[in-house]
Amino acid sequence: MTWRIQSIALLMFLFISQVHAEDKTLGNRFMVPKQGHVEFQHCFNCEVKGLKLENKEDVLTLHERIAKIPFNEEVITSFKFLEKLGLEKLKQVPPPPRPGARGRVHHLPDWRSVTVDFDEERFVRREKASTFQFSYAKSLLSEVLLSRVPFNTQVEHFEPGGSHFHNSVVRELFSRSTIYDEVTYTTEWDRGKEVCLANVGRGTAVFYSEQDKDLIDAKTSIVGGQILDTSLHFYHRKPVVEDGIWLPRLSLRIHRKSKDTFRMSLFIIGHVELAKPVDPEALKVPIQVGAVYIWGNNNTPYLAKMPIALDDLLDKTPGVTRVLIEEATEED
Repeated sequence: MTWRIQSIALLMFLFISQVHAEDKTLGNRFMVPKQGHVEFQHCFNCEVKGLKLENKEDVLTLHERIAKIPFNEEVITSFKFLEKLGLEKLKQVPPPPRPGARGRVHHLPDWRSVTVDFDEERFVRREKASTFQFSYAKSLLSEVLLSRVPFNTQVEHFEPGGSHFHNSVVRELFSRSTIYDEVTYTTEWDRGKEVCLANVGRGTAVFYSEQDKDLIDAKTSIVGGQILDTSLHFYHRKPVVEDGIWLPRLSLRIHRKSKDTFRMSLFIIGHVELAKPVDPEALKVPIQVGAVYIWGNNNTPYLAKMPIALDDLLDKTPGVTRVLIEEATEED
């Protein structure tokens, strides 16, 4: 009897060990960059009609249709590729000026140039649109929102987490995130694509890839049987290192706005460097004399005009920055 019990126990152990050995995690399947420099063009407010996106089959069909259009930056930035897909781009109506507002109303262009630098401790995103510049940056000590227009610079400074912003560029451009590192998945095949399905929260995350490549063609979230949002990636470049990431040249993020209207974010991805350490200067946020400084975490925000220049705001908490400002003001 004893040997039978031991044999059964051994078989159960081997079975459980095998099950765990076969567990596959998305973190092992798709690498997430820990550092990098990325340059891209971004259109974040494109609304279209005529798009059918109800299920996984529609996701693959849309990807195949766009993939057949040769990469051409002008065709994308002019939105002519939407016409080729039979989609209607809705005209954006600018919001009315605020009551009492004076001066010229500025309308930003559809596309803006973006540069992102990040490592495991810092994230800096810089955007340019016409004569306007915007930056968002985050470190272990603080978060910064900076806006620069002709003749005026304003900086909002927060404790970490206070601004409710986060590093989303790796997820937006490449559909990769550390939140999936320990998530297990199952595999099926559809139209020659490897389809990775993972239960995430109340829904299912679906990744479309190619066998034996760290490459993502598409990623969609399904909740309650309905497509919640979809990301599509095209025109991938070969990795610069063996077994590296295949990086797309074009990415789209699509969200349903209403029954027949979808909102798209478009990314034309230029230079990407993930293998080399990021330039330390690119991970700093300097602030110049005369900039308007706002500490935004208080019920009564602290506001001051910078009496001194600081070479990096990210390595200072708002409290420390306020002390430096007040000490410099007293000296004057």
